Amino acid sequence: MTKEKPTPPRRTRSDAQLAQKRHSDRVTHRNNRAEAKQRMLKVERDVENTAQRISNIESSVTSLRDDLRAVLYQLHQGQTPGHAVSQSDSHQQYTPQQAATQTFTGVSGPMSTHSANQQPSPADVQRPKTLSALYPHAGLQVECRCGREHKARSECAEYSSFALLYHQTQAALRESPAINEPLPRNPALEDLLSRPKSDNGLALGLGSMIRHFNMANVETHLGFIFLAYRFMRWRLHPDEASLEDVPEWLRLTSVQESTLHPLIIDYIPWPSLRDFLCLNQRQDDRHNAELYMRSFRLKWPSSQQLLSLNVSGKVTLHPEFENVVCDINNWTMGSPWTEVFPYLHMHVGL
Repeated sequence: MTKEKPTPPRRTRSDAQLAQKRHSDRVTHRNNRAEAKQRMLKVERDVENTAQRISNIESSVTSLRDDLRAVLYQLHQGQTPGHAVSQSDSHQQYTPQQAATQTFTGVSGPMSTHSANQQPSPADVQRPKTLSALYPHAGLQVECRCGREHKARSECAEYSSFALLYHQTQAALRESPAINEPLPRNPALEDLLSRPKSDNGLALGLGSMIRHFNMANVETHLGFIFLAYRFMRWRLHPDEASLEDVPEWLRLTSVQESTLHPLIIDYIPWPSLRDFLCLNQRQDDRHNAELYMRSFRLKWPSSQQLLSLNVSGKVTLHPEFENVVCDINNWTMGSPWTEVFPYLHMHVGL
């Protein structure tokens, strides 16, 4: 039988030892708190510095992206990169009051030189100068090609087309859910009539852009918006299904794809004429949207009504409207374009 070891006597500290331990513990805790505070301050500084670096990188990326857009658009307009207006001008905001009193004049002088095989018309000498303007957008200048005076930049066809594509691109960069929302295959009649309560933003934007032009008749007006809608729907959602809905003769040609050109050229029905305009930019200032819009003609069958009632009693476009509009043989050019450009008649239907 083993003997149990005796329990060692409990150690007791004297009052002086306890006081010294308490003092030592306080010093240790104080030092630990100071070290923890310093580590926290360092973490906060690192977070602030990282956030600042991220902000600087984002600013640099934005600046580079805007500079790239500016260079691309200057090339698109046939300009030499770097000759844009100053930064203060590029961010100038136009108000309706300012625009109503401002005269927009040509930005680079008349562009009326003719090639040797072009015969100037008698009206060549007396024709009015094309009105033009540079509209600021996203740090670059969008050049108006409308050939008419605007009270606001939203009336400009080139600016409106660019803005539609730009805002959709920004939505894609932000990965906005709206980018994936499908657009209807066809705009409704109320969309073509630019009703303010329309839910179809693309049709509303195109309708607002076109309504400022004087087109030959209602059939041409609605048909043009219909084609522009189909084309821009594909540009905004470039998939096989939306491309299939664009008539083959309205799709981008190899010249359009390889040549920077004004966006409004893409709306012209005839591929040959679009190629000519892309390859001969700034050769004649009479090429402008106003003259072209006044000259487009849609040959709507005289025996058919443009509007009809569907089975639910709702007023809609005639069931054959799409087929008529999507047939290139139903599109022609009339006056004044035919008188101004007789040497281009081979490119269009007359």
